[in-house]
Parts: sequence; C-alpha cells; structure tokens
Amino acid sequence: MIRDQVNAEICARAGIELLRAVALTPKARGSDKFSREWVIQWGRIFEGNMEYMARELINWSWREYRSCFKAKEHDEALGLAIVLIELLRAAIKYRIDSAASTMLPFIESGFHLITKGHDDHGTSMGLPTFQFKGTGAQHLGAIFCAITGLFATAEDVHPGYLNALALNILEFTVVVLGSDSQNLLEVVNQQVEQAGQIADEAERERQLIEILKTIIVFLEVALCTEGVSPDILLALRKLALGRLAELLPDFMDTPDFARYKNAARYLKSDTP
Repeated sequence: MIRDQVNAEICARAGIELLRAVALTPKARGSDKFSREWVIQWGRIFEGNMEYMARELINWSWREYRSCFKAKEHDEALGLAIVLIELLRAAIKYRIDSAASTMLPFIESGFHLITKGHDDHGTSMGLPTFQFKGTGAQHLGAIFCAITGLFATAEDVHPGYLNALALNILEFTVVVLGSDSQNLLEVVNQQVEQAGQIADEAERERQLIEILKTIIVFLEVALCTEGVSPDILLALRKLALGRLAELLPDFMDTPDFARYKNAARYLKSDTP
C-alpha cells in the first residue's frame, strides 16, 4: 500500500512538471486532455482514501511556487500557477469537487502572494515584472488564456463560485500591469485578435465567448465591490464594448449575458 502511494505521488509530480513544461508555450491549450486525465486520476486518489497524498501534492506545489518567487524565478512560478489554474478548470468541468475544493484556496493564495509581494510570515518574495513585448507578452497571454478558460468553465457549471478569486486577480492585474489601464487593454486585445483569426468558426466563437464572458464576470464582481479602481472599471467596459462586441454582436442580447445584472446595466448605460 505504501509503495503504491509513493508510486502514485511520483507519477502525479511528474504530471505536474510535464504540464508546467508546456504551460508557457503558445500551444498550451493542447494540454487540456492531459489536464483532464490527471484530474480524473486525482479524483480516484480521493475515492481510494488517499486524500492526504493529494493534499501533500498541492502543498508541494505551493512550496515550489513560493520557492520560485523567493529565488526570483518568476517564469517557473508563473508556469506552475498556470498548471494549477488548468487543473482547477478541469476539476470544475468534470465535477470532481474534492479536487477543486483542495486547489482553489492555494490558487487564491498564489495571486495574493504576487499582489502583496510577501508570504504569510512577512518574508519578501519579490514582485514579478513583465515586458509587454516578446516573451513577456507571450507569458501574459498564457496566463490570460488560462484565466479565461477557468472562469468561463466555472460560470457554466457553478456561477459565482470564483468571485473571491476574481477579486484577487483584479488586485494582481493592478500590481503586475500597473496603474496604466492601457497595458491591460493591450494584453487582452492581443488575445482577442488572435482568437478572431481562428479559421474554424465554432472554435473561434468559443474562445471569443470565453474572453467576453470572463470580462463580464470580472466587471460584475468589480461593480459589487467597494474600492475597485475606476480605471479598471473603465478598461473592462472598453474591452467588452470594443472589438469583442464587433466579433460577437448578438451576445449582449442573450440570457447568458442578462444574468449579470450590474454589468449589463453598466454596459448599456450611456456614460460609465
């Protein structure tokens, strides 16, 4: 039994490392099938009374994440963050609640760590810096794709489940992209343009809807929260009413949009 647990843990860690290796590549979405299989196997770990091992894997990932930040290995930390986001998305999509409930607090803590620049013990971890061209833009695009996939999936399965995480990510956005909302507009619009060039119509529309739905979710959460920067609200408004509205002209007439009452009212108003 102990040997089986050790072997399972070794394989699981290897799976995380494999996903991290491809997380920051342009074709990271190709890891979806592997993420699904990894999470399904993890669900079986819980069912097989090895919940302790699964939690130890997450603890190990968290230690790795903190270690990377402390060593200023921000690319490594970002890759691991994307892996956990993709695994959480798969857990939500395939309704493996035990895995989702284990991962979510660590992901929330991960974004909090970036935002504050120190861990719970006050140890400085160093804030990441990103360039908005070349590799830096690619990395920001990778984490943006992971976030949009996560929130679009969660809203389909369990609306509102990730609202607290959305607030953490909004704070992360301000810290990483700075006070200039133009940086946020550039990052998102680049992803919109890439999605808009996809030849397959169904896939193109799916990815565009994921992006727009995520922006609307963040706008809904921001409008219901005190202290959110007006610049962030205005940037989200510009994103929803800009190129995305041109590519998805009918989305704001759908019931899927109408359920976000505050965002719908804000976007349909003449003045922000």
